[in-house]
Amino acid sequence: MKICEYCETKTLDDVIQCKSCGSKEFKNICENCGDIFSGTTCPKCRVTIGKKPRICYDCGEETYLEICEHCEADRVNGKQNISIHINTNIRNAQMPYRAKKKSKSALGIISVFIIIAVIITGISHITPVSKNENNAKIQTDLSDMDILTLPGHPKFYGSYKEAKQFWRKYKKVKVINVKETIYGKHEDSLLLITTSDTANGVITKVIINFPKSNELTINDVLKVVCEYIDYDIIEKYYSFNESFHETRVDGGDKGLYYEGFHYVMKLNEEGKAVNKSREAYYQDKFAFKIGHKNNEQWTAEISYMMYKGGHDRFHPKAYNVENWDIDLSKFK
Repeated sequence: MKICEYCETKTLDDVIQCKSCGSKEFKNICENCGDIFSGTTCPKCRVTIGKKPRICYDCGEETYLEICEHCEADRVNGKQNISIHINTNIRNAQMPYRAKKKSKSALGIISVFIIIAVIITGISHITPVSKNENNAKIQTDLSDMDILTLPGHPKFYGSYKEAKQFWRKYKKVKVINVKETIYGKHEDSLLLITTSDTANGVITKVIINFPKSNELTINDVLKVVCEYIDYDIIEKYYSFNESFHETRVDGGDKGLYYEGFHYVMKLNEEGKAVNKSREAYYQDKFAFKIGHKNNEQWTAEISYMMYKGGHDRFHPKAYNVENWDIDLSKFK
C-alpha cells in the first residue's frame, strides 16, 4: 500500500494518480509495521515493498518476518513450539461418554420454564449494563460524547493492551493494529486507536469522529482531544514548534466549508536521549489536527503525520493561513 503525500488517501501500489486529489506524489506504507517511508525497503523492520505474508506453521498467524512475532517460532528453519501441539492434541481428545439420567418429571420441567420467564421479565426492567473481566459495570446506553470522555481511558503513547481491554465492550470504538487500517475499513468509527507495533504495545494514532453538531466549538473539541494527550510525556520530551489555523479559500471543487487547526511539537534532546538508550521510543514529532467541515462535522487525529497542513502541500494559494494562539496547559 501507499499513501498520497497531499491528502493522505491510502491506495494500492499500482495506482499512479490519487483518486481523491489527483496528485502523483506518494509514500509507501509498510505492510508489516505500518511505517511510512520512501524507497523500497522499510527502514524500521526491513520488509520490502510487495512482500507477501506467510502463515506461521506453529500459531497460524500471518507474519512477514523469519521469526514469527506472535509465537517466536522460526518459520525458516522449522523450529516449532511443540508444547502448543501437545496442548492442541489434549484439547481435541474426546472424553469418555457418560450417560445422563432422563428428566425427572413433567412437573419439574414446567417449574423450570416458569422460573426462567420470571427472570427474563425482571431483567427487562433493569438499566442495560455489562461487566468487563474485572467485574466493573459498563453502562451500554451512553451517548457518543459520554463514550469519548469515559474516565480513565488510555492515552496516546499509552498501553495498547490496556486500550484493547478498556474499549472491548464498546462497538463504536475500534482498537486495532495499523495493518488493519490499510484498507480504511475502520476510519468512520467514533474512536479509532491504533498501534504500529502490537508487540511493544504503544498507541501511536488516535482518530476521533465527533457526532455531527452545529453547537460544538473548537474549545469543546480541543478539551476532548487533550484528554488523550499524556502531558507528562509531551512536556518532558517535546518542545513546541508551531500551531496554525487554515481555511480553504473556495471550498474546493464542491464549494464545501473546511477549516483545520494544527498543533506541532518536536522531539527535544532529552527525548532523543531516551530513544538512544532504548528505554522507550518517541516519534520525532508529536502533532494533532482538528478538522471542521460544513459547520457540523468535527474530526481529530493525533499522529506524527499531522504536522503539515493542506496549504503546505500542493495548493499553497488555496488556503488562508494564520497563527493559532493556543495554550494546551489550560485544557489539562
